[in-house]
Amino acid sequence: MEMQLSQELSSGNIQSTSPRKKFNIYLLICLIVVLVITIPVIIVLAVKLSDKSDDFNSLQENYNKLDNDKKSLDEQFNSLKNNYNSLQDDYKELNDTKTNLDKELKDATEENEKLRNELETEKAENDKLRNNNTDLDNQLNDLKDKYKELNNTKTDLDNELNDLKDKYEELNNTKTDLDKELNDLKDKYEELNNTKTDLDNQLNDLKDKYEELNNTKTELENQYSNQNSTLNDRFNALQNFISIANIVNAQFSKDEYQNVKEKLELAMTFEDGTYAFNIAEVEAHAQATFTSTEHDPVSYPQGYQVAFETDSRNWENYYTDEEYDDIVYNLASLVGVEPNIDVKDYKSKISFHIEDLDTSLSIAALFNQEYIYNWANETYIPNGFYQP
Repeated sequence: MEMQLSQELSSGNIQSTSPRKKFNIYLLICLIVVLVITIPVIIVLAVKLSDKSDDFNSLQENYNKLDNDKKSLDEQFNSLKNNYNSLQDDYKELNDTKTNLDKELKDATEENEKLRNELETEKAENDKLRNNNTDLDNQLNDLKDKYKELNNTKTDLDNELNDLKDKYEELNNTKTDLDKELNDLKDKYEELNNTKTDLDNQLNDLKDKYEELNNTKTELENQYSNQNSTLNDRFNALQNFISIANIVNAQFSKDEYQNVKEKLELAMTFEDGTYAFNIAEVEAHAQATFTSTEHDPVSYPQGYQVAFETDSRNWENYYTDEEYDDIVYNLASLVGVEPNIDVKDYKSKISFHIEDLDTSLSIAALFNQEYIYNWANETYIPNGFYQP
């Protein structure tokens, strides 16, 4: 410990300590100097006492006393040593505190610099806002002047408005009287208008009927003048077939053409196509015996297919059962062929396959059919006498 103190004293580290630490170190040095001075004295006294045997006991006591003093000094030295160590710890703590304070001071300086910059920025913005406020004040003063001017104008307009209100009140009173007169005129007009509407409707109906009759007359005149010879030829051909109908009737039994509508109802579920007439009996038998069967449509290499029904005059809503059976039987007897069943879009009707074109067109003209079907080239031939 003494060597350490000597080294610290010689190295000059004592200069960097605090006043309190300097005082403690000076006190320790003084004690060491006292010890250095005291020990030689003790040695000298011991030598002198060694020469005197009769003073040995006294010397022994002095020695013990010095020894006690030495122990006391050791205790003081240890205390000083502990104080020194404590002072070193305090110094280290103070040094750490100083480092933290330096860091805080640096941070505070930087924050201060930042705040100074922000203050300068805000100052510049305040200067700018102050300039803007000056401009706004000027604009406000201008607006105040304009407001005063507009207020004066408003006063003038209010005066004019009051005059106009008086005039409006006068006109409103006049308008009330006119409205009453107008309502009376409206009632009379509505009554006359209703009467006129009824007359117009009657007149339009008469015009439509007249136009329809005129068109029919014109069309009949045109057909008669342009197609009289052709129609006569076709009806003559049809008359020839009718003249031999009694002979053909012998080939067919009227019993075969009973309940034709029921057969058409059975065929409504078939796929689109033309089927043999007896296919309905096959379907009826299949339903009665709970068996399934497939029905194939028929086709012809040539000839024509003609029907006698129209959209408004068909077996579902126009003919009775007996009338429909008689027509099918008479046409079958007339043309001398079994009828077919045509199915399209789940609707069915009777048609006939006829080899002769004039006969087919004559039947189409007689029953107002729009066209007949040509099997040879799978096309439709229009009926020139068709009336929609």
